[in-house]
Amino acid sequence: MTIHITVETCQGMVEEVQAFLEEESAHAAEQKWLQEMDIKDDEHRQAKADSGTEFLVFEAELKP
Repeated sequence: MTIHITVETCQGMVEEVQAFLEEESAHAAEQKWLQEMDIKDDEHRQAKADSGTEFLVFEAELKP
C-alpha cells in the first residue's frame, strides 16, 4: 500500500510529520501550509527553504 508523507520543518528542525492514504490529502495539507506561511510563489518558497522552513511531500510504501 502506498502512503503519502508530509514533513514540515522550521529552521531546519522537523516540526511535524503526517501520513495520508490519499495523495490529494497530502497536497491539500501542503496548500494549507503555503497559505498559512503566506507563500505565493516559488521564489518565496525557496527563500523560506534556504532558512530551513519547508513543507515536503513524499510517497512511501507501507510495510507490515
